[in-house]
Amino acid sequence: MSELQDISLNAQKVEVTIGGKKRTLLYDMFAFAELEKEFGDLMSVQEALQVVSIKNVLIMLRAGLLHENENLTIKELGHSMGLRDLQQIVNNIVDAIMGSLPQAGEASETVGESQEPPMVS
Repeated sequence: MSELQDISLNAQKVEVTIGGKKRTLLYDMFAFAELEKEFGDLMSVQEALQVVSIKNVLIMLRAGLLHENENLTIKELGHSMGLRDLQQIVNNIVDAIMGSLPQAGEASETVGESQEPPMVS
């Protein structure tokens, strides 16, 4: 099985609460394609995970929720959440993305070794 097939078939679902509503993050191939479109490549996505910016969080959050609503905008997401939610949402995004990638030994290193979520300052 190729790396790309593995991402879609084994994408991990992670529950996230946004504006009091429970949603499910899912980073399948479509979500990763959207992230590549926004950031250029998967290495840039990894770099964006290390330095938290609100815009990047909204972009990554949107990509993980596209399986629920393909018309979802970052503007809608931004209006539905507060800064108090940011750290937990970042943790959920990291868990969902890392849980969707091939495990060590299954694929070449395309993502950094640290699975530690970045801290919001």
